[in-house]
Amino acid sequence: MYFITIHQHLARLNTGSRLSMENNNGKVVLKDQDRVVAVLSKQGAQFWSAKINAIESVTVLAMIRRYREDSEEGYQARCKVGQWELPLVEVVFDDTSIG
Repeated sequence: MYFITIHQHLARLNTGSRLSMENNNGKVVLKDQDRVVAVLSKQGAQFWSAKINAIESVTVLAMIRRYREDSEEGYQARCKVGQWELPLVEVVFDDTSIG
């Protein structure tokens, strides 16, 4: 079985790629088909968790490259790679269906 790392999967995303957002084991994640490609921050998860059922589309607008050195010193030691990508997405949702 061929194993694709998260970084390889992210590298395959392009502007216009469609993703989904869902709750996954207490976290809010972005998925490309069945593969988690991003986990939202606690603040992002708090904002989006109540709106997930109203989401109509999640589309990649750009891929952002981050570097270990971009992070605070305390976080740098926890980074497993020197650079990574993350998707910048547009989320379209129907705010009339949020109660």
